Parts: sequence; C-alpha cells; structure tokens
Amino acid sequence: MSALLGVLGSGRSWAGSRFTETFEFFREGSTEDEHGFPVEGEIVLYSDIPGRLKFPTLTVSDRETGTQLVAVQSVEVHVAVGAVPGVVTDDFVRVTASTSDSSLVGRVFRVAGEPQGGQTTAHRYPVERPS
Repeated sequence: MSALLGVLGSGRSWAGSRFTETFEFFREGSTEDEHGFPVEGEIVLYSDIPGRLKFPTLTVSDRETGTQLVAVQSVEVHVAVGAVPGVVTDDFVRVTASTSDSSLVGRVFRVAGEPQGGQTTAHRYPVERPS
C-alpha cells in the first residue's frame, strides 16, 4: 500500500503544478446583516483555491430544457483532493484569477455533480454555466 500512496502523492503533486486558476466557491442563500435582518446573496464557502478549469472537449451538444434548446459543453474544475470538502451540487464556483488565460476571470459555473473520489490526483467537479 505504501508504493500506491507514493505514486498517488507524486501524481497529486504533478496535478497541482498544472493549476493555473484561482477559484472562489459560494452558494446563494440568506444570511443576516449586522442588524440581524435577513439578506439574500452569496455565501462564500472557500476563496483563493488554486485549481484548473478544463474543457475536456470542444464539442457542444444541444439539450432541451423545458421549451428551450440550450447548447451545453462539458467543463470541469480541478482542485486539490480535500481542498473544498463542503462543496455540493448546485453550489457555484467563480474564476478569480488565471495565469494562463485572463478571459476566464469572472466566469461563474454551477457545480453539476460530485467529483470522483478515492485514488485520484485531483478532485474534478463537473460544472456548467448557469442559465
């Protein structure tokens, strides 16, 4: 088992070296202002999380949503294993910085599902642009 952990550790280090974006994870909900009144807005879960935004394919498919036809593209957010343990489906992630592509900064995505777990080099969250 220690050989596996060594290889996995090397893979995680290598994956981390490819992280070129910084993310903020948040959810929408209500919180209280300084006077105790409810306020709707963003609740930041994690900020300054290094990671990578990956478009595994350039293929865009059409999906029917109600009465609209929407173009959907597969997108993933990769972060270090255990970096964002409280993130769940329907939370949001915002690109706050990128050393590889400044056009990514400010883009917001909805977390579409859980990342795979176990023997992985990074957690890969499937995400999509909110409609």
